[in-house]
Amino acid sequence: MPTRRTIIAVTGAALTTPAWAALHQPVPNLAAAAGDGGPVSPPLLDMIDTVVAHAQQLDDNQGGAARGFVNDQFAAVARLLRRASYNPAAGRRLAAALAQLAQTAGFMAFDAGQDGAAQRWYLTALRAAHGAAEPGLTASILALMSNQAADRGHALDALQLAAAAQESAKTTPPAVRALVAARSSLAHAVAGDLTS
Repeated sequence: MPTRRTIIAVTGAALTTPAWAALHQPVPNLAAAAGDGGPVSPPLLDMIDTVVAHAQQLDDNQGGAARGFVNDQFAAVARLLRRASYNPAAGRRLAAALAQLAQTAGFMAFDAGQDGAAQRWYLTALRAAHGAAEPGLTASILALMSNQAADRGHALDALQLAAAAQESAKTTPPAVRALVAARSSLAHAVAGDLTS
């Protein structure tokens, strides 16, 4: 989890290798170990989903002003994943919530001009989305990473990340594929490939 210290942004293989790994590595089986934090019940999972939706709304309405709240919610869900007891389906749901919170925190950091922190959040989100076996969420995160690379002027990274996002989105609903295609167009524009 990112801290308050300055985090340097990375480029090249340090950024793109985790992207491709998220697509080609086997999905881990998420099941609680000892579970000293109590069981994760369906009502708790529903509440976490509500918190995730509210965090995304806070980003839409207040931008980075709510970063502390989103970071705290991320820490709470991460603690459940580490300490609570749950079955594999609940583990995937917790991982998806963790990925969405990290994605939101990444977008907030990107908005605040903290590129290194944004990358770190996005990479955390990517690992969690992979653990959740959520190709649409994975594609969305990769597309945001591509947009950040394009914004920083790193066309090759942006193109690699856009390609990974499109590969992840192949089996997703048309709306997700359209969003990924729209976000990928920025990478092609930065690379000077106006046809693509």
